Amino acid sequence: MQTRLLEELDESRTRSLVRRNFSYLQKILDGNEEVESERARLYARGGQAREALLYTMITHPYSDNQLEWVVDELQVREGTHWSSVALLTTWTLVRAFLSH
Repeated sequence: MQTRLLEELDESRTRSLVRRNFSYLQKILDGNEEVESERARLYARGGQAREALLYTMITHPYSDNQLEWVVDELQVREGTHWSSVALLTTWTLVRAFLSH
């Protein structure tokens, strides 16, 4: 799977996936109950649970460039606390990529 991600998720496609799925990411960040996310539940709990997420960001199987492109796209959105969204992004990116 890592080889496929590295070959097919170039900069343009990665940025496009983030833009197309931003409303989904925003639902996670907003705590929308129709979106299942263990990481979002931990973030909402606050305290130690939230702090622990800083040390458990999912980066594998993505390249440094792919992660940078995702964060760049999230930073473009005004009023978005992108670092919390970035903690939730990897699952959405994989899901979107594999469904197409």
